[in-house]
Amino acid sequence: PSFVDVDVAPVAVTGALCGLTLWTGAFVQPFGKRLDDARLIVATGLMAATCGLLLGIVVARTDIEWLLPVVALLLGTAYGLVLVGGLTTIEQIAHRDDLATLNAVFYSLTYLGFAAPLLSTLALRSVSPTALMAIGAAVAVLTIPVALGSRVGARR
Repeated sequence: PSFVDVDVAPVAVTGALCGLTLWTGAFVQPFGKRLDDARLIVATGLMAATCGLLLGIVVARTDIEWLLPVVALLLGTAYGLVLVGGLTTIEQIAHRDDLATLNAVFYSLTYLGFAAPLLSTLALRSVSPTALMAIGAAVAVLTIPVALGSRVGARR
């Protein structure tokens, strides 16, 4: 939303979009779990992230406000699926005695992502918003074959 001029209640719109993203992430997790293959769950989440970031570029370049909820839904889907895919992988590879420890490590590393807004704010001093989203989309696309090629997340 910070890349688009929202005419009415921009703070409320931003809050609502954050809520929509979070609730979408929580909502899709049970559906992601049904895919049963962590590689497929993560790859699907990365595809949603790519689509969300590319649509974010469209929004940033065109100021089409009504696309913001679609971007929020896509990025929320990405968040939820990648999270459940990572947890499914841990569940599949961990020995029962190590499951809690590995989950703690996974969440600790995942929560480093909360630094993303700070890092993106710093990056925006030298890179445009569209370039930053394009880099994110490229990283997501390049990670899909890695996720699908991994033997770790496959059911034995």
